[in-house]
Amino acid sequence: MSVSPSIIKTIYLYVFSGVGLALILFGSYTGIQYGVNVTQFDKYPLQQWEEGQCRYPNIVSPAKPVMEEGSATPSAEEIEKQEKQCEENQERQRKIKQTQDLTHAIAMLFLGILVFVPHWTLARKS
Repeated sequence: MSVSPSIIKTIYLYVFSGVGLALILFGSYTGIQYGVNVTQFDKYPLQQWEEGQCRYPNIVSPAKPVMEEGSATPSAEEIEKQEKQCEENQERQRKIKQTQDLTHAIAMLFLGILVFVPHWTLARKS
């Protein structure tokens, strides 16, 4: 039993058309999610556990400065300074996440179109 090259070509074209379509769908979803996050929230949302990290002292995260080992209990002034620094770091993280979300949406849409259009055109001709 032999498989003709035209069947293999057709399967290849339809598989890659499907991959391109999936990329377009995921890119659209990510773009819609980005649009909702930008327009519906006062601040671009982070992951749920990242939102409250400056308010809860027991959570250790990259945005929050850590006290040195063996240091005394921080004063109210030091705590306020750390909270301000934590909030500034959190705002930087928001900007980075917002930029990454937009980049991912555009990249998936662009790559999806580049993969889908030529493969689907060739698949329709064969």
